[in-house]
Amino acid sequence: MTITATADAANGVAEVDEENNHKTLVKTVVHNGYRGKRWTGGEDIATVKTYTVRGDLVYSSGNSTYLSASTYSNWAGYAVSWTAGDLVVPANATVAAARLYVPYTWDKGPVFPSNVTLAFNGKTVDRAAFYADEKMWGSSYPYGMTAYDVTDAFSVAGNTAVLTSTFPGGGNVSVRGMLLAVVYDDGRTAPHTVLVNEGFYLLYGGAAQGTTPEQATAYAPFAIDAKDAVNARLVTVAPGAGPTKGDLLFNDRVWTRVWNYTGTTQIGVDDRDVTALLAGENLAGFRSDADYMEAAAAFLVVEYPVPAGDTAIILSPGWNFVSTPKRLADGANTFAIFDTVDTAAHSIQLYDGLERKWRQMAPTDPFRPLDAVWVYANKTCTVPLTFAAGTPELPPAKDLGKGWNAIGFTDTVPETANYTLQSLGDHWSILIGFDAGIQEYDTSIVRGATGPHGDERLMRPMQGYWLYVNAADTLGSLSG
Repeated sequence: MTITATADAANGVAEVDEENNHKTLVKTVVHNGYRGKRWTGGEDIATVKTYTVRGDLVYSSGNSTYLSASTYSNWAGYAVSWTAGDLVVPANATVAAARLYVPYTWDKGPVFPSNVTLAFNGKTVDRAAFYADEKMWGSSYPYGMTAYDVTDAFSVAGNTAVLTSTFPGGGNVSVRGMLLAVVYDDGRTAPHTVLVNEGFYLLYGGAAQGTTPEQATAYAPFAIDAKDAVNARLVTVAPGAGPTKGDLLFNDRVWTRVWNYTGTTQIGVDDRDVTALLAGENLAGFRSDADYMEAAAAFLVVEYPVPAGDTAIILSPGWNFVSTPKRLADGANTFAIFDTVDTAAHSIQLYDGLERKWRQMAPTDPFRPLDAVWVYANKTCTVPLTFAAGTPELPPAKDLGKGWNAIGFTDTVPETANYTLQSLGDHWSILIGFDAGIQEYDTSIVRGATGPHGDERLMRPMQGYWLYVNAADTLGSLSG
């Protein structure tokens, strides 16, 4: 905008030059960065991932500490470790997600995101997301958070992350610490839906910075069907918010001064039961009342009843690639078990690898082990499975055609791909699963490979998989 100041505007003072009484400045108008994004045209702390599991969420900051650029002005590396006891994942569980958060402050480089690299258990990991905010006036430096997807490198035995700064001259930025969040699926725990919301907002609500608490509020909305929920917990992450800062909002409730630093970090975390507060629409809020703080992430973990039957298929909104791990009992062994699912008029689809064509399944068609089908669900729901009693004379088997086939997993606990597919010998080459929570295919598994594509990776109960075979063969089952 253009600002013009005029002296002696009425020409009350006689001057030789009346044309030099004007001064014009051109200035850029900026938002007050201490306000929440709903006041500045930005986005909420939005849901980036949704996981539907027979499992739960665990998190830890390990042995991380606040790394001050004032104390360590030329730091070039920052290492954090987690023991097996920091993140307890049940035996035989699969890790649905492992996400590492690195919040920072006073970035004078700027160092983040381009001048840092992260190695997790020795493997270089690209950043999955980057969020930042800045005051934008006066003495102003970026604050923010980088998120890394470390699922493929995570180990239940323990983990180490090493952050390296490549910025010339060293540090120039302070790191609040690190927080590692893990979603696991053990096939036994009650069904849980985990919503992961991320963003980053610098907040101060007070006259000293030209704001109000109402304006200095960041919101995290959650879209979830909570009608049948039996428990719900809200985990919020507020860097810079210690035990004397900030208010937490959830629907109609407000709690004051709730966050506590994890260990010796400067990452404020609060974990609380919100079961009684769940509604059709759910909204969490981080509010500053004359407190300097940040809002970075929120997790809503909703537990549902254990379904009747021996186990259940949990369907996420959208397409699901599913199977039954065992033979189903008479009267509960056809696709009629999906009749209560709101499929939004989509049919259940099975791909026949022998005929190389899709088949639309009818309610009277049998739902067999080793078959994998695509089922669309309009909302999260569960489909109970009741297994047949006894052991069959012959275990289930499935004939596969050369090329791509859709297969199911035949056990109630996870097992490695190379063990599950041993009946095929060297006739298989590629296996691909589907993550219904994020509606994306998993990283492929390649026979004989190691690392992210390694065939030691686990296959999961109730999941379907695409399998490429080099020659026609018969796939045997792990159980009846």
